[in-house]
Amino acid sequence: MGRQEEGLAAVQRAIEIRERLAEANPDAYLPDLAKSSLVHGLMLIETAITDEAIWLILRGLSIAVEMELADLINAGASALRNAYQQKPSQTTETWRRVTSAEPPDWMTVVII
Repeated sequence: MGRQEEGLAAVQRAIEIRERLAEANPDAYLPDLAKSSLVHGLMLIETAITDEAIWLILRGLSIAVEMELADLINAGASALRNAYQQKPSQTTETWRRVTSAEPPDWMTVVII
């Protein structure tokens, strides 16, 4: 709809609120924090593979794995695989900066 700046601001505000709520009641609010982090990362990665985009996706993915949230795990992993397939060298460089590690096989291996 051409209102990405407004959308980014809204999801950032949602993350801030959910961070506070998750501190008080992790079981109730960590899934929402994971979802908001993934959404924000996905919005950012659509325009550029940045450190912030990768970090947000990894944050959401980490929470999703910890809480066994299969749909969010699939969404985060899929976003990272897609970024790698579209721009492998840029995604690899960004991954290395953010994690100080090589990208995992699940992200870089193309399954036919």
